[in-house]
Amino acid sequence: MGEEFLPRQEIWQRQYSADRYARHLSQHELDRRIRDVVLNLIHLTSKAQIDFGPIKIDPGSISNESTFWMETWTHVLQEMKLRYGPYPAGFQRREILHSEPFPHLVSELGKKAAARLSSMGLKRGDVFIKFGKRAHMEALHELGALRIQPATFFQRQITTALLGMMS
Repeated sequence: MGEEFLPRQEIWQRQYSADRYARHLSQHELDRRIRDVVLNLIHLTSKAQIDFGPIKIDPGSISNESTFWMETWTHVLQEMKLRYGPYPAGFQRREILHSEPFPHLVSELGKKAAARLSSMGLKRGDVFIKFGKRAHMEALHELGALRIQPATFFQRQITTALLGMMS
């Protein structure tokens, strides 16, 4: 009997269903997670266009950054499916992607930044670019101080602080 090969998506769906780590999320928190995953999937090209980046995996590699986010996307889709049924069930609600505005990546500033980076001849994967407040970027450059937290981490801190003030 031959081996059974499953598409990567089906493997990811099965893995998530076996360990539903997002089951405890409220609908609002799941909506935010979906939005965060979409923001991590998209890239601004040198032509100021939005794409999902390379998804092809090099031979001998199990995954790359794009496949990590595609797997995470599959997980949130599976959670939505388990809650509401097959797509597009649950996605008709406007709150998922429109509760907060997306960055305007193709604004004039985005086009200017893309053109400048393109003129430098940089290749995808050769550089890491991080935008942020000057003080934080200086600390990153001079001290190597980098903190990565999802936006929802800060939301929890604010909510906890507000609840503490109300007691």
